[in-house]
Amino acid sequence: MKKIVIFNILFFISSLVFAQSWIDLMQEPNQNFYQTQDAFNNFWEGKSIEKGKGWKQFKRWENFMEPRVYPDGNFRSNILYEEHLNLQSSNNEYRMLPPNVWTQVGPSDVPLQSNGSKRGIGRLNSIVFHPTDSNTIYVGAPAGGFWKSSNGGQTWSTSSDFLNNLGVSDIAIHPQNPDTLFIITGDRDGGDTYSYGVMKSYNGGNSWSTTGLSFNITSSYRGNRIMFDPIDPNIIIVATSNGIFRSSDGGNIFTNTFSSANLVSLEFHPTNSNIIYAGSKGNTTVYKSSDNGVTWAVSGTGLPSTNDVVRCCIAVTNDNPNVIYALFGDNSNGFYGLYKSSDEGLTWNSQSNSPNLLGWSTNGSDNGGQAWYDLALTVSHTDENKVFVGGVNCWKSNDSGVNWNLNTHWYGGGGATYMHADEHMLQYNPIDNKVYSANDGGLYFSSDDGLSWQDISDGLQITQFYSLGVSQTVQDLVITGSQDNGTFLKNSNSWDAVIGGDGMECIIDHSNSDVMYGAIYYGDIRKSTNGGNSFSSIAPVNNGAWETPYEMDENNSQIIYAGYKELYKTIDGGSSWNIITNNETNGGTINEVALSSSNSNIIFFSDGSNLFKTDNAGNSWQNISSSLPNKSITYIIVSPYDENRVWVTFSGYTNQEKVYHSDDGGNSWQNISGTLPNVPANCIELDYNDSLETIYLGTDLGVFKKDSTLSDWNLFNNNSLPNVIVTELEIQYQSNKLVAATYGRGLWNIDLQITSPPSANFTLSDSVFCNIPSTVSFTNTSYYSNSYIWDFGDGNSSTSTNPTHTYSSYGSFTVSLIASGPLGNDTIVYSSIININTSNSCITTLPSSGSGVTQANCNGTLYDVGGPNSNYYDNNNSWITISPPGSNQIQLIFLDFDIEAPSSQTNCNWDYLEIFDGPDSSYQSLGQFCNSLTGSPDTIVSSGGSLTIYLHADQAVNGRGFEAVWSCTYPSLPPQALFSSNDTLSCDGNINFMDLSTNGPSTWLWDFGDGNSSILQNPSHSYSTGGVFDVSLITTNQYGADSIILNNYINIFILDSLIISGDQACYGDTFNLSAFSNNNTGTINWYSDSNCLNYVYSGNYLNLVNNLTFSGTSNYYVRNELSFPSIYGGPSDNSLGGGAFYQGNKYLIFDNYKSSELVSVLVYANSDGFRSIELRNASNLVIADTNIFIPYSPQGARVYLNFLLPVENNLQLGINGVNSDLYRNDVNAIFPYDVSNILSITGTNAPNGYYYFFYDWEIKKSTCSSPIQNVEISNLSPPDSSISVNEFYVCVDSFPIILWDSVSVYSPGIYNDTLKTSFGCIENINIYNVAFGSVSIFYQNINLCFGETFTIGNNTYSSSGVFSDTLTSGFCDSVIVTSLNFYSPSTSTYQNFNLCFGDTLFVGSNYYLSSGIYTDVIVSESGCDSIVITSELNFNSFLMHNNPQIICSGESYNIGASSYSTPGIYSDSLTSISGCDSIVITNLLVLPTLYNNQTFTLCNQDSINGITVGSNTYYSSGIYYDTLYSSMLCDSVLIITINQSNPSAEFNLINGELVGNVLQGSPPFLYEFFGPNGLIFNSYNLNGDSVSITPNEAGDYYFVCTDDLSCTDTNFYFNFLSTINQQNSFLLNIFPNPTSDIININLFSSISQKIKLNIKSIVGQKIFHKELNDFIGEFSLALDLQKYPKGIYIFSIENNNIFQNYKIILK
Repeated sequence: MKKIVIFNILFFISSLVFAQSWIDLMQEPNQNFYQTQDAFNNFWEGKSIEKGKGWKQFKRWENFMEPRVYPDGNFRSNILYEEHLNLQSSNNEYRMLPPNVWTQVGPSDVPLQSNGSKRGIGRLNSIVFHPTDSNTIYVGAPAGGFWKSSNGGQTWSTSSDFLNNLGVSDIAIHPQNPDTLFIITGDRDGGDTYSYGVMKSYNGGNSWSTTGLSFNITSSYRGNRIMFDPIDPNIIIVATSNGIFRSSDGGNIFTNTFSSANLVSLEFHPTNSNIIYAGSKGNTTVYKSSDNGVTWAVSGTGLPSTNDVVRCCIAVTNDNPNVIYALFGDNSNGFYGLYKSSDEGLTWNSQSNSPNLLGWSTNGSDNGGQAWYDLALTVSHTDENKVFVGGVNCWKSNDSGVNWNLNTHWYGGGGATYMHADEHMLQYNPIDNKVYSANDGGLYFSSDDGLSWQDISDGLQITQFYSLGVSQTVQDLVITGSQDNGTFLKNSNSWDAVIGGDGMECIIDHSNSDVMYGAIYYGDIRKSTNGGNSFSSIAPVNNGAWETPYEMDENNSQIIYAGYKELYKTIDGGSSWNIITNNETNGGTINEVALSSSNSNIIFFSDGSNLFKTDNAGNSWQNISSSLPNKSITYIIVSPYDENRVWVTFSGYTNQEKVYHSDDGGNSWQNISGTLPNVPANCIELDYNDSLETIYLGTDLGVFKKDSTLSDWNLFNNNSLPNVIVTELEIQYQSNKLVAATYGRGLWNIDLQITSPPSANFTLSDSVFCNIPSTVSFTNTSYYSNSYIWDFGDGNSSTSTNPTHTYSSYGSFTVSLIASGPLGNDTIVYSSIININTSNSCITTLPSSGSGVTQANCNGTLYDVGGPNSNYYDNNNSWITISPPGSNQIQLIFLDFDIEAPSSQTNCNWDYLEIFDGPDSSYQSLGQFCNSLTGSPDTIVSSGGSLTIYLHADQAVNGRGFEAVWSCTYPSLPPQALFSSNDTLSCDGNINFMDLSTNGPSTWLWDFGDGNSSILQNPSHSYSTGGVFDVSLITTNQYGADSIILNNYINIFILDSLIISGDQACYGDTFNLSAFSNNNTGTINWYSDSNCLNYVYSGNYLNLVNNLTFSGTSNYYVRNELSFPSIYGGPSDNSLGGGAFYQGNKYLIFDNYKSSELVSVLVYANSDGFRSIELRNASNLVIADTNIFIPYSPQGARVYLNFLLPVENNLQLGINGVNSDLYRNDVNAIFPYDVSNILSITGTNAPNGYYYFFYDWEIKKSTCSSPIQNVEISNLSPPDSSISVNEFYVCVDSFPIILWDSVSVYSPGIYNDTLKTSFGCIENINIYNVAFGSVSIFYQNINLCFGETFTIGNNTYSSSGVFSDTLTSGFCDSVIVTSLNFYSPSTSTYQNFNLCFGDTLFVGSNYYLSSGIYTDVIVSESGCDSIVITSELNFNSFLMHNNPQIICSGESYNIGASSYSTPGIYSDSLTSISGCDSIVITNLLVLPTLYNNQTFTLCNQDSINGITVGSNTYYSSGIYYDTLYSSMLCDSVLIITINQSNPSAEFNLINGELVGNVLQGSPPFLYEFFGPNGLIFNSYNLNGDSVSITPNEAGDYYFVCTDDLSCTDTNFYFNFLSTINQQNSFLLNIFPNPTSDIININLFSSISQKIKLNIKSIVGQKIFHKELNDFIGEFSLALDLQKYPKGIYIFSIENNNIFQNYKIILK
């Protein structure tokens, strides 16, 4: 409601900006948020949301910004900076004894997807390289800071954790001193973190300081790119949203030299640093400066109109410094074009405008993109024609951008390499020419110009988390939702990527860690019941907020509430939902939900600033926010013990409006914000186990803490948590850790104080096994502990929290766990819990992926990977073989079956269970099974002694899986030998043989025909030589033997390396190349490229004319290739049954077992026309296609496809289009149709009996080939490879004459002289044309003035000298000899003037008003003589400098003759060294000395270490004064009050009562008595008097006393092992336990009895014995144990009826 009022107020303003791009508005820090939001909504109104168009990026920004700017929409990022400085100057850090620190949890390595590929770890904006060391790389993350690697990306480190902001847009490195670095803070492309300008480091990034462009509170522009001048590093150029800022003094002072554009791209000319190029966003074009950034103008002509483009990215190359490229995004943020200039930006030419390089499709056929968000361009430093463009995907051109190929794709589509989506920067490293990509997933590089890419993001801890969910039953299990990279699941060993998209709210079931929830934006909630291995959608709708909230009822994990536009409730774990609100949000979306665990009828939810509550489970709601701030609510928590105690947090920048608390269920509210910094509060967590009601608050500046003893909040970053936005906090109570999700630095945790002794326990995945190896996963369920020792009972141990152990021997094994914590140890022992025996019935599950252990038992039970209680996993293939030795048949009976139903009516095209009649999947399939189509397999019987069970699951939807039992039979007859192989024609020599013998043979003897044999049932054999081989098999069992031999069965073609010969030749001669095979098998083929794509010739000899245009070597490539004959299969024609011509686009489904080629198919067409035939994979992605003309062919026509087939199942061959008009059968199709052992046509996407379009398949196995070899050719001719021809004309008046090398000629004519190199190659030819005649010679003298010229013939002269010119007449010439004299000026003067701005200089007849070099010529009366005066004139400008300064109170600031000590703005006029005036405007800020009062309590446990404040430590009470010195800010005076208290508690057994009292301390006292089930009671005692309790059950009792100063007696605990046996009427107390020396034994008996007391070591050594005869009353004993070894001892007590053991820990 309040929000609607604000929107109405802003409507008029918003309507004015609809015409502006929402993208431009989003990038403007001064722009009102709601105006930008309205522009976005107006743009998308009525349009479909498309992938890769920027919708998601805006929604991320909106989600981040909206709560921070509500309700007025104005950005106030300056406040965060000021509050950070305030925190730095205060000593408000929470202190803990011992001090605990935050620890990075991760992810450190990139989380892996289920297929083993990397998902992505976080977004990067920038990359920069060390100038001399190619292994040193720097990257900047928009929310994760500055990172450096010194080993090529193998490891990374950061030094920016404690800057006032963690976003980095760009990095610059000093070209001569790499330890000097500059960074621009913020987020250039996404804009969803803060920016504070430019920071600098002089020590390689180890520490950072401000610069002259560190934005102050009045600055509101964003830095985008920064670069050092490569020649003069004192010059620094920064491209910002407000144009260009330039510094000439190393960053101390910056000048805004150009302010007309938002510049996002920047490059220096590779060889001339005076030339700088910049690309803009908005008013988009290329700008150029020719004076080192002082002035700027649009670069040349030929660029697109600024009205047609939205963003520009530029790139230059060392290969050709004159070249610059410019990449433009169009008005829909798609690809407008790539432009190139070859003349330093003077003229531009469009290289290409298609395909759409900036969209998401594989072929660039889509429209639009998100150029505003991801636009990247780079050019090779060694090849100006090699260009990469980055948008959603990455494209590459080898011809200057004229033609393009998809290089990487966001999911690996189109045959391209996978690389994470959204490329923000592409850069070549100039040292090693590797190309790098910074994108939304991290950092990738390619060392082969994009042929392959490697993710080197491991170690970059930069994940931007929205949320987290911790397990309360498994200590290290956490599920997290991240921006850009989906949902991650962390267990004790690794991080896994389990859901795609942007990950949102996460929950793990508090009672069953296998059940967990994750979500994608807008409330697409997913549920897993198998520990995160697969997820299914359970969302009721999809109209929620970007981060849709949902909460689980602590009392019933099946009850979940989810907030959309309405609040939804499920009572069955998400299977069904009901709405329990009635438009309370008035069309808005719910942002937060909170439940009361003490009263399930009470529920809270928020919508913006409105808070609603129900106390009747949703039957009615009331708005309880009337007395709360009008700010966005970010979190709600309710006390688990009292539904009336509620906390609410708020975002925004209103001081002291951060946290509110209610004691009456929201009827009234108390502001408990205290002195929290004025930054958004994002989340709050209550420690349920802390009696002080401790709460932790996550903010944009880290974590704060408060409890019932503190009147204000304390910073809880503990000098270890980075200065980062904290988005969610949760406590894991077993380990007592606080876990924090951060927006940019991943996941962190910290140990909280443990106040209870540990309690050890664990669960395990399975305990009964039938064979080895057997693997058990142990889940630690201990509490109040942080270190563990496991003993697995087989001689092995572990200290992991949740270990997995594999047993390799049979037997029974006892497992024990010792859990240790600050308050002691506890041990749990499960005797003989693991039983591994062949007589056990095998209970086996499919493995989590891949192949499982072969089952050798004759009987057992088999489950899918989810076991008996969970669903099977999505996106997974797993299989197992049942093969009992000697068995001749397996029977498999299915008791339960639930596999996802298909969409096809003929085949299981999604998930399926397939069973093979043998030991692996190469044997005959007995069928694919799935719901509805086939149903359960029921009973399967093998033909031999093995079955293989294979489960395929796609990426979505699963089921219960299956349960099956198996049994085997053994033979009663001799075996019948039979076998097959996976291939009979092979080039690599690797053959897998498969035993098909019946009657259960128990032994096998194979002879492979090459002198080798095997006794394995199904051997694999490698033939090392080519040839034709006989193969035989002898099988036996207890009843006899049988044998079989197959003659000439195996044909092996070994294509070894060829014998090759290269050649060398002169230009124009012939290269004679040769290649020969040793075995004369195959065809020798020649190629001109190393990938063997460009075929040249076939044969042993290749003869080529040498037309190389360079001197040196080149290569041709050759290999021996063996093609296999075609094999035909499938229905041979369309006569198999009835049918008709069909117009649709159905397809056939087939499995391909070997690398092969589908050459052709037979089709029947009812009309002429083109048809698009596609080869697709199981996910419907096109692998290959062809658009081919098929004529009218009622009798059939063969169509050649030449599709290369991958080895995959469920491939599709179909038509793309609805007018196929091809014949198909509608009856009698019986699948599968096998084509040899290469492929099998398994079905179609139509009803049973149908067969579509493609008959008589022609298949070829892939060609075998020898290794590719390069054959070298060498051009012996000189460079340029062309013969130089020189022609000379010779005129003589007599013969003979000598022309060259003593060669004489005797008559006129043409004579040739051929010159050759040392290799005999012609280098040049001189042609002499000799004629008979005479030569005339003339002489002349010419005098001219300086500056004139003289021309004769074709020559012009401007300087003195004697010149000879020949004028041709036929072959015989005339020679004119000219003596030329030029008279120089009589005088020449050079003078230098330095003048002040406004002065004038007169030289000759000219006046000069500006700087420059001028030449004046004064002509004398003689006409030639002149006076040349050259003047260098420098006008010194009037200078004005802004000079911001900060001093501390009591200091003064001196400038010129002035001295200032009070704040204000001062103007001083200073005279420069040139004598001209300059004015310095000083803005002086005087910071006061800070006084801070703090009070501490020194308790008895603190007395040894004292309390340290600053550099002082205090050991006694008093008032102290400390001055804290700051290197950056002013000093602070801290007034410290120390109160000291030493309470001393006693706890004794008196007459069967446990009595507690206090001897000293500060009253009143809080008494707390604890028993086996926790707190018995507590009360306040004014004077420390005695209070007693009567123990009424066996267990542990202890007494804790806390005085008025919160000091607790920690020196004396009466806290272990109180045991009551009602039958025997005795009470036993042993204390303290653990102990380091004295153990006290107190015994009370109410009846007369005989009691024996013993203490033994863990190995049985007796160290104490006592018998009490006829004992009644009390017995006490203090026993000193310090002389015995530390460890565990057993105390036993025995009477006539009972024998009991108790554990004593001697520490």
